[in-house]
Amino acid sequence: MKTILKTACLFALLTANLNAVGQTAFTMTLSSITNNTGVDNDIFTSTFSPASPTYATTSGKFTAVGLEHNDGAGRANYKSWAVGDYFYYSITAAEGYNLTVTAINSSQRSSNTGPRNVAVETAIALGGPWTTHVTSNLTNANDNDNNATNLNIAVNAGETLYIRYRCTTTTSANNGTVVSDGTHRLNSGGSIVGTYTVAAPSYSVSATSNNVVLGTVSVNGKVITAAPADACTGYADPAYTVTSGTATVVQEGNVFTVTPTSDCSVQINFVAASPYTVTLNAGSGSLSSGSATWTQSACADELTLPAATACDTWTFAGWTTSSVSEQSDPPTPLYLNGENYRPTANITLYAVYTKVSGSVSESGWDKITDASAITDGIYLIAATYSDKDYFFNGTIASGHGQSVAATSIADSYAVDDIPSGAIEMTFSSTGTAGQYYITNGSNYLRANAKTSGNLDLSTTTTNNKWNASGSAGSFSLICENGANLRSYSGTFRTYDGKTNSVVYLFKKSTPSALYNSNPDCPPEETDIVVDATETTTVEASTVTTLTIRSNDTGTGEVTATGGSVSVTGCIYLEKEFSANKWYFISFPYRVKVSEIQKWNGGAWEYPGAYLNDWEVALYNTQRRATNESATGNWQPVAYDDGYLEVGQGYIFVIAENCTVRFPSATGITLQNSAFNTTLTDYTSTRTWHSNWHLTGQPYFASMSGNNNISGFNYVTIWNAADDTYSDEAIEDVTLKPFTAMFVQHSGSISFTPQLLRPSSVAAAVKSNKYRLELRNASHSDRTQITLSEDGTPDYVVGRDYLKTLTTGSPKPQLYTIDRQNNINLAFNDLYKANEVQVDLGIYAPADGTYTIALTSSDVEAREVLLIDNLTTEPVDLLQGEYIFTASAGTANNRFKILIKRADIGTSANPTDGEQFTVYVQETVLTVKGQPADTHLSLMDVNGRKLFDLPAAAEHFDLSQLARGVYLLYVQTGDTRSIYKVLY
Repeated sequence: MKTILKTACLFALLTANLNAVGQTAFTMTLSSITNNTGVDNDIFTSTFSPASPTYATTSGKFTAVGLEHNDGAGRANYKSWAVGDYFYYSITAAEGYNLTVTAINSSQRSSNTGPRNVAVETAIALGGPWTTHVTSNLTNANDNDNNATNLNIAVNAGETLYIRYRCTTTTSANNGTVVSDGTHRLNSGGSIVGTYTVAAPSYSVSATSNNVVLGTVSVNGKVITAAPADACTGYADPAYTVTSGTATVVQEGNVFTVTPTSDCSVQINFVAASPYTVTLNAGSGSLSSGSATWTQSACADELTLPAATACDTWTFAGWTTSSVSEQSDPPTPLYLNGENYRPTANITLYAVYTKVSGSVSESGWDKITDASAITDGIYLIAATYSDKDYFFNGTIASGHGQSVAATSIADSYAVDDIPSGAIEMTFSSTGTAGQYYITNGSNYLRANAKTSGNLDLSTTTTNNKWNASGSAGSFSLICENGANLRSYSGTFRTYDGKTNSVVYLFKKSTPSALYNSNPDCPPEETDIVVDATETTTVEASTVTTLTIRSNDTGTGEVTATGGSVSVTGCIYLEKEFSANKWYFISFPYRVKVSEIQKWNGGAWEYPGAYLNDWEVALYNTQRRATNESATGNWQPVAYDDGYLEVGQGYIFVIAENCTVRFPSATGITLQNSAFNTTLTDYTSTRTWHSNWHLTGQPYFASMSGNNNISGFNYVTIWNAADDTYSDEAIEDVTLKPFTAMFVQHSGSISFTPQLLRPSSVAAAVKSNKYRLELRNASHSDRTQITLSEDGTPDYVVGRDYLKTLTTGSPKPQLYTIDRQNNINLAFNDLYKANEVQVDLGIYAPADGTYTIALTSSDVEAREVLLIDNLTTEPVDLLQGEYIFTASAGTANNRFKILIKRADIGTSANPTDGEQFTVYVQETVLTVKGQPADTHLSLMDVNGRKLFDLPAAAEHFDLSQLARGVYLLYVQTGDTRSIYKVLY
């Protein structure tokens, strides 16, 4: 039986009935709970019916998410409830059994201040999806039996069913608001009801082919092996069909593994394969003709391979199946220019270029002195007759091989010393030891087997295999029919059975060669190189190639004057990267992924295996909105046909410290006009996960966010040096070239070019913003509270902004906390009440001393109080900074900020002559004298509306509220007033 995550409870089997269709009924009932005070997970016991629960196991513990255990009560009893918090337990179907759950019965209870509505939900995996079956409606803190019936939940053998109880509202059981000590628990008496079936012990599997011409099949037990007829045969969609019985099938290549649930037959569906595509990658060179992509019109079609060119120092050698980094041996296989190539799958062929790695030896031709030294290669055939030496010139006349005279037979010859007309003969092994075909490039040299003495050149391979024997440099070349090649009156001819041939062989010296798919050709002259610390202004029509360098702290910048500037060659970003660190990056020009290179210390080369040695990824905005999670949303950009687009943000990583070059196409114009784009709307039910786009700065020069960007208010920028995010208001940032940033926005955005790098100018402080700073000796971080007339506690895109918290960074981080949604905010827009209290959270990278300061504030504020729960003494940040010590890690319950903007009207007992009066006596709020069109709302000190008051009434019961300070919002027509209510 599989081991399953232990969660909540043990059950007991009470009844068992076997019905007509082989199903056995079961009930698992919660019988008692052990009072384990002081632990988070409550262990309980149960009984089973039937008595031997071989069909299932249950976990032994409850598990709570977002909750605290109620130590005083023990049991499955939890507090600190918020919407979405839950606890759960699980049941696992044993191997060989399938369960069907038809009912989940539970007895729940809340305290007066515990949650009113708790949903019963199930899922087969902890990650969901979850199905809600029933939601409790607890009132007056009574027990509530919440029975989810008429279910049909299938739990297959080995699967685990998770059952959770999730809070769906902030309303308490007494119709108030859930408080931190409000509890909710599960009582004894709950149960799971259903049936189980026993899997059949074994079943037979047979297989057929849909077309025996295309492929055949064989069966071994529950494994089917398919045999496609040839390379042009593949599998249809679907690749198989269960034609009788029931079964699941898993395909791995030509092997199909069957898991039957009855006797079954499986048909394998063969199909003539689709034509394949060949992609020709010319590396650092280019194709001499044709297109880089070729697709068959039929499976048997062949591609005639073209040539490619790199530069004068490298010669095209052919095509191979993987990119070649400098090597001395030719790669295999190697397909030559003009060769017909038939693909058997979609494939990329890589160009290979070669060059001599040094000068040719003075001895361009070396005499062979030992027959064992004869190998495949280029040879000259020579002989001595009378007082002269002769070299074969590759022609035949009257059965005699013609020759050119030389002075003498030497041990070696320089290239220039060979007599003009001597022909190079290719010796090619036949596969038989010591035998060679000898050809002049088009015709084979052979001895005529019928007529003694004749020699000829033939286009066929009949009777043309030669053996070499002899020693001391004088050889007999013997044809397979027994005729010897020998000298005769200054020519060459053959004689049957003769062995007195006097023949010499000279092999062409082969200097060592280099093979490379991406040779380092001399670059075009670079007109402009801009280092990471430089800013360059260029004029129109002056740039051939443009190289911009960048590192972790700076980047070169380029501005254009006198109109747009066209770069006739390529633009290169050469950026330094540290090993295995992610960098945010964007480009003002389009980059093809497969053309990205790295510097190896001597030449530019391709950076290794994509997705292994390096990677470029983009952010999937739709996935985040759908999954409602800030993790798991990156996806790699395609390699062969992938491009990095202008204005789009990406992340880049490489496994070594190196400089990487990102080239453009040729003929790029530097952007000197407005750049507008539209971000797609991907809305999430949790607003803070909606529309997170990674976009990019589209220019070669810095931009002021205050003057040159419109469409969004906040950005998140990654600092690779510190491995941390920075959340900023757009008016406060200056974006350097090649900068990528997160924005939470949908619809249009606009960038306006800035011709010169902007000076650092602090943004004007607006009257409704309170900026707080957390710093240590080396780093700082900020958060902002905005108070607006129409501010709300809800998360509003464009006004609120999620904090991108980066633990493990050396940078301290500061944020406000939205307790209702359990999220951290970098920018928090709230209602402009006269008193606003906000929870403040910090991240401390290490134990030490830190400072919290108010860097700018609303001019109306008379106090901005920082409350440290460790000291309880508030500090007015308008009067000075707050220095404190903190331990490493996050602290979400230590600090609060209380902003007091101005004196507000305080309720008092009524006096004669007052037209409008507000006061509290005991638990009753009295409001008198309001006009008929007055609207009254009661809010807490954070500006969150609790409820509206009936306009016609004068007395309101406050007994359901906790004692404290409240705000009465009074609006008559266009006139607004706020009164403090002390209760």
